[in-house]
Amino acid sequence: REFQAKPVPLPRLDARPNGQPYNANNGLDEKPSNIVLFLAPDADFQERYPQDANFLVSKGSVTLARGKQTKRVIPIASATARVDLSPIISLMQSGDRIVVYVEEIVRVNYDNKSIPIPFTSDATLNIN
Repeated sequence: REFQAKPVPLPRLDARPNGQPYNANNGLDEKPSNIVLFLAPDADFQERYPQDANFLVSKGSVTLARGKQTKRVIPIASATARVDLSPIISLMQSGDRIVVYVEEIVRVNYDNKSIPIPFTSDATLNIN
């Protein structure tokens, strides 16, 4: 008897300045020093396979943008859940945007193996 392997449902990107939930209606009153990249797993998948529902961003970038200009880019090139913004914090001004772009994530399974997964998502944080 054969079993069909179901694909793992993709998580949802939740970019959290300084680890705090971001409210797009309010924007950011303070310059964040880091962004936590929380990948929220599908609720059903997490309930059924809690040891397999761990995700990290492995490829992407964090961009400081002003108007139509890119001021600075911080690349993400290895599995991480947090990006240090110290290279761009001194450049941040009122009206700027911090744009998080994710190209790939890894799922860390029950055996602690990292499985790369193509993933495209972005989040924009506005600085007041």
